[in-house]
Amino acid sequence: MASCTTASLTGYPLSLMRFAILITTISMAVQMACSPAQAQQSPPTKVVESPGNAVESPGNAVEASANDENIDFEDAPHLDNRQTVTIEAKWKRLGKNQIWINHEDKQVMVRGRICLQEGPLEMFACPGTTKAHESVIASEAKASEIHASFEALGFPPGKPVQWDPKYTPAEGPLVKILVGWQEGDKFVQVNAREMVKVSGTDKPMEKDWVFGGSQIYTDNVSGEKIYYADSGEMVCLSNFSTAMLDVQIESSDSADGLLFEANKEKIPPPNTKVYMIFIPRKSNVNPRTKAEANTKAQPAEFSSEEAKDAKAKSDESLAK
Repeated sequence: MASCTTASLTGYPLSLMRFAILITTISMAVQMACSPAQAQQSPPTKVVESPGNAVESPGNAVEASANDENIDFEDAPHLDNRQTVTIEAKWKRLGKNQIWINHEDKQVMVRGRICLQEGPLEMFACPGTTKAHESVIASEAKASEIHASFEALGFPPGKPVQWDPKYTPAEGPLVKILVGWQEGDKFVQVNAREMVKVSGTDKPMEKDWVFGGSQIYTDNVSGEKIYYADSGEMVCLSNFSTAMLDVQIESSDSADGLLFEANKEKIPPPNTKVYMIFIPRKSNVNPRTKAEANTKAQPAEFSSEEAKDAKAKSDESLAK
């Protein structure tokens, strides 16, 4: 199994306070980006990979540096501002990680790298190298940044999968994911579901993901409330109550019962730079009443022991 050499992201996980600030900041950025004045200042710019090349449209260039508090340059050449595709002016860069928002079409774009082409999967995409050994793509943005972008575009989360007293699938907006990359002089784009198939078959994944929105847990040591999906559970293929995006069906995370595997025929070679476009839409599931939303949509909190175990797991994955 090939390893992914994309740089890991530090500052995981994100605290609840900083998460709230992030949502507010992204919402303001969206409003500014959509103002007529801003639109006039941002003509389309073709961006190709070449030494010293600036990123996308004028006024949106964000220089990355080894001192960036959000990025650990574990493998510096693989986390930079050189793009391999054309990024149109309607895409606005958010912060210093590789994430853009398109308010016009209500979409979010995140850059990442291919981690593996074959083998069983628990994740489709993870932040940095947190779960790169079981993911197709290692993202160069945090799960919390994508979550905040969805909210800024008017798509609040539903609720994660529940197991007690019985299995209840995640609820929330549905999210289609397109994955694109440059292949010679040709740009290739596929539906992310085509890159995943049902284990032991050639049957692709049938349904889009659900924005359940992960959970918040309390750090056993500091008492800080933490956004859990930044530890790895960004776009899941096995059910996790901590998933930002989950599958719509029951899917085990046991090693001998994983429902999905990578579809090598649809995945470019490891370390290929790819661009994921997240397209959220309203679910056709009957909306809950306001009272139900207030009581059920609140992020769950874990006990001190569970939080301690979760933090140790996160620290261990980031150290790999």
